[in-house]
Amino acid sequence: MYLFVVKIPDTNIMIKHLLEMHTFSFPVFLMVFCLCTLSCSTKKPVFDPNESGSDYISFGSGGGFTGKVNSYYLNKKGDIFVPNDTAFVKLASIPDEMVNQIFKNYTALGLDKMILNDPGNKYYFIERNIDGQKQTLKWGNNLLDNKNIATYFDILMKPLKDKSTSNK
Repeated sequence: MYLFVVKIPDTNIMIKHLLEMHTFSFPVFLMVFCLCTLSCSTKKPVFDPNESGSDYISFGSGGGFTGKVNSYYLNKKGDIFVPNDTAFVKLASIPDEMVNQIFKNYTALGLDKMILNDPGNKYYFIERNIDGQKQTLKWGNNLLDNKNIATYFDILMKPLKDKSTSNK
């Protein structure tokens, strides 16, 4: 017959040790929990033209041999985005005064009342989306009766051209 002696540790020391571990592990646990929660949460995209109520002016060109379309989106905050495979990437920003003027000039120049759908092999476009109402102007290389359209398009493209020349 064998006799085992089991020594029971002092309960006060054991409780004190557990409390010390608890005070250390709780902040660590809380920090890990918060990090996991934040990293796993879904993030709202910065810009989504399909989102209802998103006011923007889209512009660009397309067609040609490949049929590729280059689209840019200017929102009312002055940010210009380009679509990529999964989201929209911010390319540039323009000052608030310029953004306000661009949105006002669309109406002031009478573009909101125009009907223009004359794309050629290579075409250009401006699309305005205000309060879910879309209007698109498309034209090709033919001479335009209203020169304001080409001027307005050049103003929209200017921040992108400025950015590309400053990156060289």
